[in-house]
Amino acid sequence: DPLSLKTMATTYTAAQVDAKMAEANGRIAALELEQIAHAEALAEETAAREALAGDADMMWIVVCGALVFFMQAGFGMLEAGAVSRKNVQNILFKNFLDASGAAVFFWLLGYGFAYGETAGGFIGTSNFGLTEVYNGAGDGGSDNWHGWFFQWAFAGAAATIASGSVANSFERYARSTKDSSVGAMSSDTMYTSAQVEAKMDALKEELMGKIEEESAARSALTVDVDNGWIVICGALVFFMQIGFGMLEAGAIARKNVQNILFKNFLDASGAAICFWLLGFGFAYGDTVGGFIGDGNYAIRDIYNGAGGEGGGDGWQGWFFQWAFTGAAATIVAGSVAERCKIEAYFVYSIFVSTFIYPVVVHWVWGSGYLSAWGAMPDENGDARPILQYNSNSNGVIDFAGSGVVHMVGGVSGLMGAIALGPRKGRFDPITGSVNAMPAHNQALCALGTGILWFGWYGFNCGSTLAIGGYGNLAAKVAVNTTISAAAAVITGTLLSKFTEGHWDLSLAMNSILAGLVGITAPCSVVNPWHALLIGISSAIVYVIFHYILLKAKIDDPLDAAAVHGATGGWGLLCVGIFCTDVNVQYAQYPNVNNACGSGEQFGVQFIGLIAILVWTAATAGIVFFGIRATMGLRISDEAEEVGMDISEHGGDGFADADEIKARQAASAARALAPVQEPYSQPAPAPAP
Repeated sequence: DPLSLKTMATTYTAAQVDAKMAEANGRIAALELEQIAHAEALAEETAAREALAGDADMMWIVVCGALVFFMQAGFGMLEAGAVSRKNVQNILFKNFLDASGAAVFFWLLGYGFAYGETAGGFIGTSNFGLTEVYNGAGDGGSDNWHGWFFQWAFAGAAATIASGSVANSFERYARSTKDSSVGAMSSDTMYTSAQVEAKMDALKEELMGKIEEESAARSALTVDVDNGWIVICGALVFFMQIGFGMLEAGAIARKNVQNILFKNFLDASGAAICFWLLGFGFAYGDTVGGFIGDGNYAIRDIYNGAGGEGGGDGWQGWFFQWAFTGAAATIVAGSVAERCKIEAYFVYSIFVSTFIYPVVVHWVWGSGYLSAWGAMPDENGDARPILQYNSNSNGVIDFAGSGVVHMVGGVSGLMGAIALGPRKGRFDPITGSVNAMPAHNQALCALGTGILWFGWYGFNCGSTLAIGGYGNLAAKVAVNTTISAAAAVITGTLLSKFTEGHWDLSLAMNSILAGLVGITAPCSVVNPWHALLIGISSAIVYVIFHYILLKAKIDDPLDAAAVHGATGGWGLLCVGIFCTDVNVQYAQYPNVNNACGSGEQFGVQFIGLIAILVWTAATAGIVFFGIRATMGLRISDEAEEVGMDISEHGGDGFADADEIKARQAASAARALAPVQEPYSQPAPAPAP
């Protein structure tokens, strides 16, 4: 204190006392600055944790909005069951158009009328077309993509509930922490050097303890929230298996329902075993020449504590990617439905889950030669994405799998349909005209389509692979996914009236799926206006390929090749057509460049499309035609006639005993009937 320094003056000169005082004051100032830095670090940790809480809030809204949208399927099933059966397609058609029309018109006008600046307390007058919702609109906070998505779900159900918003005053907290810390050491009280150091050491220790606590709490919260997000989204993607099952079961003849459901469950189950043993290693192991991964077989590198103290072990990564693998395999079931041996299908399903699909995953999402994340790293571990092999290029952008998942499944299904040939009676043997084979249960088809649309929010939004720092992006992806699907079904509905002469529910439902497939690759790197155009164009691409396949006499009962293969490839190209460099950075792709603006990205996407097309067609063709040449691919004519439920599973999926007996008797009678040469004339009757 000052008295001790004055006492020291009896042995020190005045100059020495002044020097001591200056040294003490200098050390106090330095320690004050150090304390301020620690206080700011503490405030930053707290702000980061609060930001993560904001991301968790957005996750909650996106999940709940998807659940509210799923109520549309509930309304549809309730209404379909309540009306007379002669009006079922009509009520289901209107149900899909309710949700889709609500998306387009609530985006264009309704949201602005509801939440824009008020005009006399009666109606809103701003934010039409979400002009005030854009990347960075929240200035570090919420951009409010999730707000529109949640309110659209209510609009689709003909109800609106206003959701509250929570704002976090991060800067105020940091400023108050900083001010109080400085004030504690800026009084006029004089201390000895030892006392200053002791007080500052105590404050430093306290602040460091708080910083470590905040950092540990934030890290633990980040891991838990991210893992929770991925597990929820992975479960939604898996739930799409039920959607595929219901859609396929309704679209085929009722005599084959058990068979298609059997294959559906075995796709998911076989994918789990095969992807665990080998597929995940081929997809995400260390790259071998940019072609295939090598390592982590049977996920041996994932174990309790693999992520270190407080880190993620990686279990959620395998779970999420398995759900995608099951979806890719199941797409094929629709193309080969009603005529493929179940043993042959098992063999193919194993190949796609173990090898065909994981290799493409490695190319695009792993460290393969097409990847945007780690393409063919050089000796220093730096990524070298095509085309320029440096940070001036992005590599192929396929955010959630238009090419990786849907194109692989769709092209594989196409090869299977070609190898099998058409169903009996699909094409007239003389004229070549197409004979209608309508869905036996449109209510099941509608339920399946609704489940798939619902699950797609897990598919696309979950492809952020984390929620901490990605909440705004996940919400934006939900908005773009919704608008694309809605625009596609409206387009498909109009096209069905033009091409078929009536409102075709099957064509409309497949247009929904086409819009979802088309937006899956570009959903994170485009704006809502782009999503509208992508949805419209995806429906057009689907309808064109639907008629091309019929013209070529290729029988695809579920139109899987057109819906998933053709529009999957179109989705890859849409990235290059509609992406912006600003959106690519908002989606947190690693390289900063002008690849979208210069047109390079379109070239990269085209290369990716050709690579996936050639690989999948070649490998799937080898598998299907190899099976046909060895163990046989197609069931017998008798089995196809009586139905695969009876011939392969021992009973009808809709146990109607009289109908089963009638079909069996008819089949037996045909088997005993004498065989006549084609076009032969019966023998003339003897002369009387």
